[in-house]
Amino acid sequence: MNSTEVDGAFIAVEENNLIKTTYPNNCLINSHHLERIRKAYTDLFDSEDLSDLKLLVIFNGKIEFSKDVSERYFNGRIRKKIGEALVSHDANVREYLYAASAIMGITHPVRVFESELDARDWLHSL
Repeated sequence: MNSTEVDGAFIAVEENNLIKTTYPNNCLINSHHLERIRKAYTDLFDSEDLSDLKLLVIFNGKIEFSKDVSERYFNGRIRKKIGEALVSHDANVREYLYAASAIMGITHPVRVFESELDARDWLHSL
């Protein structure tokens, strides 16, 4: 299995250790969704240990995060990776991603980008 879809988010292994997740416009992200995404990463990477993984996450438009994400998911649920790049063209989405990346960046490098190309360049530099 090299790709899968979870709640409208398309996930694909693009390189040996790079997984790209693409979210559609107006997607809802809650803790149940993140648990399904977590399982998909485990299945695609064939391991619970993602410390050798580079993750590229693209948000194509607006996103909505439910309250339970910060209350239930960010507390001890983040797995270490080589790096995680979050990409959005929307300034409001990037503002939220900057806040989330500060929390996620405790376990591994996380950066927010406006350009997928810049995000890929950064991931390849790690």
